[in-house]
Amino acid sequence: MNRILASAGTAATALGLFAPAAFAAAVEHFAPQGEAKGVRQVTARFTAPMVPFGDPRTLAPFDIDCPARGRGRWADARNWVFDFDADLPAGLSCTFALKPGTVALDGTALDGASRFSFTTGGPAVRRTLPHEGALVDEQQVFILALDAPAREASIVEHAHCAVEGINERIGVRVLAGEEKDAIVAQRGVLGERFYRQVLQSTPDQVLPHIRARQDAALPLAVVQCRRTLPNGAQVRLVWGSGIAAESGGKVGVATRADQALAFRVRERFLAEFSCTRVNAQARCVPALPMALGFSAPIPRAAAERIRLRAEDGSVRAAHVAGDGAPFVDGVTFAAPLPERTRFRVELPEGLRDDAGRVLANASSFPLAVATDEAPPLAKFAARFGILELAEGGVLPVTLRNLEPQLAGRALAVAAADATAIPGRVLATREDRQVIEWIKRLNEGGRPRYRRDPGSRRDVGREGEFSVFDDTTATQTLSVPKPNGAEAFEVVGIPLREPGFHVVELASPRLGATLHGEAKPYYVATGALVTTLAAHFKRGRESSLVWVTTLDRGRPVTDAAVAVRDCRGRALWEGVTGADGVAHIAAALPAEHALPHCEHFPAGYFVSARTAGDMTFVLSAWSDGIQPWQFNLPTGTYGGPLIAHTVLDRTLFRAGETASMKHFLRRHTREGIGHVAERELPTRALVRHQGSGEESELALEWNAAGTAESRWPIPKEAKLGTYTIAFELGRHRRIQGGSFRVEAFRVPTMKALVQGPKTPLVNATAVELDLLVAYLSGGGAGYAPVKLRSQVQPKSVSYPDYRDFVFGGSEVVEGVVQQRSYDGLDEDEEAGAAAGRPPAAASRMSYPSRSIRPVPRARSWTSCRP
Repeated sequence: MNRILASAGTAATALGLFAPAAFAAAVEHFAPQGEAKGVRQVTARFTAPMVPFGDPRTLAPFDIDCPARGRGRWADARNWVFDFDADLPAGLSCTFALKPGTVALDGTALDGASRFSFTTGGPAVRRTLPHEGALVDEQQVFILALDAPAREASIVEHAHCAVEGINERIGVRVLAGEEKDAIVAQRGVLGERFYRQVLQSTPDQVLPHIRARQDAALPLAVVQCRRTLPNGAQVRLVWGSGIAAESGGKVGVATRADQALAFRVRERFLAEFSCTRVNAQARCVPALPMALGFSAPIPRAAAERIRLRAEDGSVRAAHVAGDGAPFVDGVTFAAPLPERTRFRVELPEGLRDDAGRVLANASSFPLAVATDEAPPLAKFAARFGILELAEGGVLPVTLRNLEPQLAGRALAVAAADATAIPGRVLATREDRQVIEWIKRLNEGGRPRYRRDPGSRRDVGREGEFSVFDDTTATQTLSVPKPNGAEAFEVVGIPLREPGFHVVELASPRLGATLHGEAKPYYVATGALVTTLAAHFKRGRESSLVWVTTLDRGRPVTDAAVAVRDCRGRALWEGVTGADGVAHIAAALPAEHALPHCEHFPAGYFVSARTAGDMTFVLSAWSDGIQPWQFNLPTGTYGGPLIAHTVLDRTLFRAGETASMKHFLRRHTREGIGHVAERELPTRALVRHQGSGEESELALEWNAAGTAESRWPIPKEAKLGTYTIAFELGRHRRIQGGSFRVEAFRVPTMKALVQGPKTPLVNATAVELDLLVAYLSGGGAGYAPVKLRSQVQPKSVSYPDYRDFVFGGSEVVEGVVQQRSYDGLDEDEEAGAAAGRPPAAASRMSYPSRSIRPVPRARSWTSCRP
C-alpha cells in the first residue's frame, strides 16, 4: 500500500515539474460568487497540487473577510473547502483573497484572479401572515418573516402595494414600537410552523424560543398599505429591489429584484337573505327555513339578537349554529312558517363584523320578506311500484294546492289469456311492451331537451313533456280531491285489472307555478298490479325462477316463464313445476355480453304469467337486504378457474433454477373438474413485483391437466418477490403462486439472551444469561460478546386505577392556561391575521383555540423509582 502511494506521488510530482508554462498554477474554480442564498460551504479548486495529500497541518490559502464563522480544510491536494458553522443569513458580504506569497507544491507562483467575493443577497420574505393568496382586510396588517433583518427606512422607500384598478403605487407604513408589539405579541396565532419558517429550525429548537418570548429578536417586518384597499380587488404587496439588510447599525446588502406577494381584499360586509322559492317571482316556501348570511363573521352574541317579526306581532328568534363558536357566518329561522304571511328581519343596532366594520347594506333593514302559500304538489311514491290485486290495486298519489279535479290518462298492458292466444307469441309481444314503457318512464324522469330559438341552445325542464306524446290508446281519468283544492292529502287511484299500468297526471296549476308558463306539468309512474311474485337467481352454469303468490307466498304451478334482454329477445322460456320453480339448466349469457339499452337497467327481464295475471322482475333489482348490513362475512369470487403452482422451494438465490409444476382446474356443480383443452393457457408469466419485469415460460399440458416448467434465474435478476400468472385471454390473468429471490446466507449459529423472569423494581444491576451455540450442536466457547442496551420510557396503567396517571412531573395546584403552537391551517391563519392596529391585536387573538380548558377534574399521582 505504501509503495503504491509513493509511486503515485512521484508521478504527480513529475507531471508538475515537466508541465508546460501554459498550465501555470491558478485558482481554477471558486464557488459561490455573486449572490447566493443559504450558503453553507465555500469551495476552491486549483490547477496544480497545492499541499501534500493528507497533511492536516497545512494553513489556509485565503485571507477571509466574512462576519460568519467557520473553518477551512484541504479535501485533497488541489481542493480546499471552507465550512460555515451554520447556513448564512441574508445581508452578508464575504471576501476571500489569496494570501501573498502563496505558491503551489512545486513552488510555482499562482497566476490569475486572486480575490473572490459573494453576498447572500438582501432580505427576502420567507413567509407571510396571512398566507399568500388569502383574503385580506381593507386595512390589512401583514406580518412578514424575513431571512434577515431589514432597515425600516429602506422598506418605506422601496416596498409598495399595487392594487387592481388603481394606476399608482401605494406606499407602505412600517409598524414599530407598541403597534408592532401588539401584533407580534399574539404568538398563539403565529403557530409553531410560522416560527420554524422564520428560524429554519426543528420543533425542539423552536419551542424553547417561543417560551422565552424572544420575538423582538426575530427578523419580522410588520407593514400596512397607506390607503384603504377597495373591496374585492386584487392586491400585490411588492417587496421591492433596494431593500437593505440591517447589519450591526450599518446598511447591509440590498435586494436586487422585486418579490410580489398576491392577495385579494375581502368583499364588503353585507347581509344576504335567502329562502327557497318555487320560481324567481314567488315568495318563500313556508315549509322550509329562511336564512340570513353575512359576508364576514359576526359575534355570536349579536347573532342571537336577530329576530323575525310577523305582521301579527309574533317574534321568532334566530337559530345560531356553530357549537358555541365566538363568531358565526349566518343564522336561520326554523320551519314551518305560517303561509301567506309578511315578516320583517330585524338586526341589533350597531352590528359589526369581526373587523369592526359596520354593515354596508344596513339601510335595507328591517328587511321585508313574506311566505307564499304551500306550493302545489303532485307526487307518486316512486317511478315504479307493485300493487296487490287482492287489495284493490290502489295507486296512492300525494296532492296539495291543485285543481279540484285533476285530469289524467292511463295505459294498461293487460295480462294474456293463455287459453285463447298462444302464450309464447303474445307473451313475447307483451313483454316487449312492458320493456319499452319502462324505458319511456325512465326517460320521462329526466329533462327532455329542445332547441330554444332565442338562445340557440338546447333547453329542457323536468315534467314539461308527456310520456304519451305519440300514444292515443289511452283511457282518461279524473282524480278528485275530496277535501278541497288546498288540502294536503293522499288520494288513491283504483287500478282493478291485472297487468302493467302507466299513469300520468297533468296539472296546469303546477306547471304555471314551477315553470312560470300556462302549460301543464306532467307526473307519471308505472305500476304492476298482480297477485304473483317472481324471484330470479342466476348461476354460472344454471339459473332458476321461483314464482309464488304475492299475498301468501304459495308456489304457483305451470306459470309461463320467459327470460329476455332489454330488447325483448327471448333467452329462455319454460314453465314452473309443482314447487313453483322453473329450472334453467343452460348457462345464460353473461351480463356484460347483453346489449345495452338507453334508459333501461343492465341485466335480464324475467316475466311469469298465468291465465289472467302476469308479473316480472329485473335482475338489476339488487338493492335488498345485503350481508354487510348485518356484519356478515362476504367472500370474493375471481372466476371458475383455479390455478396453483407447486415449486421445489419458495426462496432462491440469483443464478439458481426454479422448478415448478402447474395445476389448472375448474369449479363445477359436481366439485372440481378439468379445463377444456381449448381454454388452457399456452404460456406462464414470471413477473417481478417491484419493477414489473416479466419473463415468459412456454406451457405444454398433459392429459392430467398439469404442466411442468423450469426458469433459470438470471444472475443479474432483481431481488424481491416474483409472481407466476397464466394468461387466459386479453387483459385477463390468473395467479398461481409466488416465490422470492434474495441474497442470503444459511445461518450456522444461534444466540440467546435471557433476562430475569420477575419484573425489576428500583434495580441497580441485572443478571443476563447468554448462550452462543452451533446449529449442528455444541456451544461456541470463548466467543467475543458485545452487549448493547437501550432504555425507553414506559407508561404504566392499571384497570382498577383508570383515573390515575403514574409518572410525570410533580402536581401543582391551580389552573394552567396553555397556548397551542402546533400550527394552524392556512384559512385559520388568514382569519387570525386579518385586521388593522390597534384593533388588530384583539382580532388576531383566538382564546377558544389557544387556551385549552381542563375537561374534568382528575386525581394525579406521581410514582417514581
